[in-house]
Amino acid sequence: MTNNRIAFLISILSVCIAFWVNEVNLRYLKYEGISLREGQTVQTRDDESYLVPMQTFVETGKLYSNELEKYTSVVRSPGYGAIYAAFLALFGAVNALLYLKIFQVLLFGCSVFCLFFIALRVLKKTSLAATAAVIYGWLPFSMGFLYYTLTEAVTPAIVIFYVFFLIKADQPVQVRTKHLYFFLAAVMFSVLFICRPFLGILWLGLPVFLINSFYLPKKPLKWLLTLLFYGSVSLSLMLGWQIRNYQLLGKVTGLHPVYQNEIPGTFRKSHQAIGAFFMSFGSEGSAFHQTLLPLWESAISGDTAACHADTAVSKIPGKVIGYFGKDRLRDAFMAYQIATLDLKPFYEKNLPMAPVPTEKEQYVICLFMEMTAEYKAEFWFDYYISDPLIVFKNQIFHSNLSLYMFQHPLRGNSFTEILRLLCFALHVLAFCLGLLFVFFNRKVKYITVFWLPLFLSLFYLVYIQRGIEERYTLPLLSLAIIAALYVAASIWNRLFHPAKGLIQ
Repeated sequence: MTNNRIAFLISILSVCIAFWVNEVNLRYLKYEGISLREGQTVQTRDDESYLVPMQTFVETGKLYSNELEKYTSVVRSPGYGAIYAAFLALFGAVNALLYLKIFQVLLFGCSVFCLFFIALRVLKKTSLAATAAVIYGWLPFSMGFLYYTLTEAVTPAIVIFYVFFLIKADQPVQVRTKHLYFFLAAVMFSVLFICRPFLGILWLGLPVFLINSFYLPKKPLKWLLTLLFYGSVSLSLMLGWQIRNYQLLGKVTGLHPVYQNEIPGTFRKSHQAIGAFFMSFGSEGSAFHQTLLPLWESAISGDTAACHADTAVSKIPGKVIGYFGKDRLRDAFMAYQIATLDLKPFYEKNLPMAPVPTEKEQYVICLFMEMTAEYKAEFWFDYYISDPLIVFKNQIFHSNLSLYMFQHPLRGNSFTEILRLLCFALHVLAFCLGLLFVFFNRKVKYITVFWLPLFLSLFYLVYIQRGIEERYTLPLLSLAIIAALYVAASIWNRLFHPAKGLIQ
């Protein structure tokens, strides 16, 4: 059987499994009485920021309809929203999500096809390439967001397409064909970057592969022009978005401007400072939001009773309470309540606020920044060593079976638990062995694609953000699987076939 046929069969089965798994999950959600968006996709808190600006755009030709929405419309970069807008314009509000989720599953299937050939190029064996494609394409730990309206529904596939075109350009083909593949890779990265700015960590692969293919010491100008052209293409969509935002708001918004002083909502600079305090002692993002959101909701409704602050304090780990004391923590949370109360008239009337935090918010920011600094100094070992290890464990040591049916109605079922153990083992091995890739493969071009993004993403999530969101690593799962298989095959060769050595 030819490689094309093997890849095609694996991808077709991947599509069938993805449709079946997600449709069954949807049925469980309906049976449990959990509302769906238009009866088609799973609802999340992020839907509004992704979808509403594009609904407004399709209806009015603009991403906003009032002064406040000028600021809220830039919170999310428009990549995924633009995909949704295309389906909204083509099929209307009733059918847009139906065709969108079908598109997302088919995109997943195409990515599995491409993944086979990426793995074949790196691993050199059809059996290993098929193993990589089957693990990624047939197990439900890679397809849990295909019926969501989140970037994770498309970015894992776009990552694969980007790497696929880089790998194709790296093969011995005509110069014109190389340029075509590099152009497609640059376009894929541009789409990826505007969908999920965090995945900009993959950009370095483009210039490294270009150097490997085109660098000529005697023609530096030609090389620089080539690099400039493809670099411009790869950054074009994000650059255009940033220029548009600057012209609209008169400020540089950055890649992910969640915290804007003009928006009288939950995500203010005070929220960011409190979040940094919670993350300093390894609190999960969900635990932080469950603690602070009720406090904000009561304050914005006019209720600043101390009992709400006491409830927030009770959800903080005992070690932290023991050091700072309940009174100091309660006073800090009450200061946050009072500062939030000042937002009430702006929030109720949908009016933008001043471009700087209020004085009360600045006071709250100072309180929590001081406590964060004290925690780092007093519990330095926890902050720099043990807490990051806990975050790393929670980020990687799980099955990634995020679908509702695996977490609730089917939990405890024998088949589900066997599947959970299998996915758990493969997910852990993928990232842990994948991080060892740099010790077994010294080709810089492969290191920038299969190792550096894994390392940088985990370093950011573990040491900087410290927030545990399982879906953040999903776009890199396919690359981790290939890297892990490379490491495993290299170790096998060293132990049992030393004459073969590493895969080359």
